[in-house]
Amino acid sequence: MAKPYYRTLGIVAGLAICAVVAGSAGGAEIIELVDHNSTARIDPWSDEGMYAWSVDGVNHMFQQWFWIRYGRMGFEMPVNDLDRDPLMRVLDTNFYEGNDTLMIQYAGATVTVELKYVLTGGELGDGTSDMAEVIKIINTSDETLDLHFFQYCDFDLGRDEEDDVCWISGGNTAVQMDTTSVMSETVVATMPDRVEVNVDAATYQALSDEYMTDLNNDAGPMKGDVTWAFQWDVVIQPGQSVLISKNKVIVPEPATLGLIAAGGLLVLCRRRRRA
Repeated sequence: MAKPYYRTLGIVAGLAICAVVAGSAGGAEIIELVDHNSTARIDPWSDEGMYAWSVDGVNHMFQQWFWIRYGRMGFEMPVNDLDRDPLMRVLDTNFYEGNDTLMIQYAGATVTVELKYVLTGGELGDGTSDMAEVIKIINTSDETLDLHFFQYCDFDLGRDEEDDVCWISGGNTAVQMDTTSVMSETVVATMPDRVEVNVDAATYQALSDEYMTDLNNDAGPMKGDVTWAFQWDVVIQPGQSVLISKNKVIVPEPATLGLIAAGGLLVLCRRRRRA
């Protein structure tokens, strides 16, 4: 997978963070979730985040993580920068071999972000997998907080980043497909305020620099080494919280999503004719 630039930056940053945490928390570790035909790997110590999601031995993910910004000043930071010693718990909730659930709590000075992942794999060989995610953002301060929360995703379906098509429909559903697989994520609670479909590392670099970023609301479709992102703009009163609930699925180019895929490709063709 030819993405050396920011993957290298992430590894270097992750090693630096691990070195800091190792002195106070006994060392950092990569979390692996396992269920039936699926595995996922998450680095909670850096913006690598969830960097692998394999279904029947094929890894479809390059990176997914979360950024946060206070108000209209300053710049975004990955949620792991809130707390270099987060609380974590992994669980096996269905008695199948391996842990399928991860909970992480990042407690900052004025806000706490809690992440929960639940991996549900399909039967061996069927190419299906599900990842439910719940995010809770809690205002632990005595003042009203104006917060901007971001999810960034870079899938490389079928290990090939160059042949994917991606678009966002309805403001809350991201669809990405190639010739072998389809990924779909739907936000079911707390609709995103802004979205972005882009190529390669453009969105990642915007979230990682020292300037304020708002997603550009380009919902695609785009083809190639595509990425996509959601943004939530929330005002949270003291002691209150916001809950974001969403669900991802990976399936082997099913007939049930065939019409969705065809619709996205039709829009892409129309865009090219207009250009």
